[in-house]
Amino acid sequence: ETRTSAVDSAFAGTFVDTVIKPLMEKGATVSIAVGNEPFAYWHATPGDILLSAYRNVRTALIEADLKKSVQMMVPFQFGIIENSYPPSDATIQDEFLPAIEELVQLMYEDGDPFEINIYPYFAFRDNADEIPLEYALGSSGGDNYGSLFQAMHAAVEFALLKLHSNFTENNLIVVGEVGWPTEDTYFPSEDNGWRNDTGFPHANVQNAEIFLNNVLATGIPVYVFEAFDEQAKSVDSGAGAQFSNVENHWGIFTEDGDLKFEVPVLMESVDNTSTSEANAIGGYSSSSFVSGVCVLFIRLSFL
Repeated sequence: ETRTSAVDSAFAGTFVDTVIKPLMEKGATVSIAVGNEPFAYWHATPGDILLSAYRNVRTALIEADLKKSVQMMVPFQFGIIENSYPPSDATIQDEFLPAIEELVQLMYEDGDPFEINIYPYFAFRDNADEIPLEYALGSSGGDNYGSLFQAMHAAVEFALLKLHSNFTENNLIVVGEVGWPTEDTYFPSEDNGWRNDTGFPHANVQNAEIFLNNVLATGIPVYVFEAFDEQAKSVDSGAGAQFSNVENHWGIFTEDGDLKFEVPVLMESVDNTSTSEANAIGGYSSSSFVSGVCVLFIRLSFL
C-alpha cells in the first residue's frame, strides 16, 4: 500500500476487521510487523510515517479488542545501531532516535518484542581481516559474548536499555532475520577490491550449516532467513546492491525443495506439526522458519 494508506486509520481498521479478525477466529496465532527495515536506505521511511502507521494499527487492534492477543513489532535493520563494539557502547543512531524511543515505549506498555535483523555474515565479510571465521560462525568465543551473533544481540540490548532501563524485564529482543548464505559471487566491476567473479569463499553450505545450528543453540529467539532460495530475487535488493548474487542463496532448501544442509531443531519442529501448520511456520512468509513455534506471521504492506 502507499504511504498515504499507511497513515489512514480507516485503512488499518478495515485490515484488522477483514483480515486479522477472521484469521484469529479460525484459530491462527497472528503477529503483525509494521514495515520491514523501514530506516534502511532502500526504504528510507520517515519516522513520522512509521509512527503513524504503528499507532493506527495499534488503535485498530485495541478497538477490535484484539491487542492483548496480537503482538506488534517493527523489524529494524542492524544499521540503526552505532558503536556496536564493544556492545556496552552501543546506541541508537541519532537520526532514528525520536521515532524508536516512542516505539519502544509503546512496545514496553504492550509487552511486545523489539525486533531487529542481525546478519553477522556481512559484518564478517566486510571485516574478514579482523574477525576470525570461527567467531563469526559461533564455533569459538573471542570475547565475553561467545560469538559475533551474541555480541551483536547484546549491542541491541545495551542500546535499548539506554532508552528504557526496564525494557528487557518484560520484553523480548527478537531477531527477525538471521542466516548465512551458501553463495556470494561478486560480479566483475571496477575498483571493487576483493570482489570478483569467483565469489567470497566463506559463503558456502558447510559454514551455513555450522552458523545456523550454533545460532539456534544460543536460545535467543530468532526467525531463520530463510527456508528456500530465491533465484528470481533482484540482485539490486538489500545487500545485493548490484555487485553480488548473495540475495539469492540464503535457503536451507533450494527452490526445487532439495535440502542443502541439516538443521535438526527446525526439522523436528516441522515433523511435529500438521501440514497446515507447517505451511505457516516462519517469519513474514513461508520462506522463513522460527524454531519450535508455529506462527502465522502477517506483515502489513503499509510501508
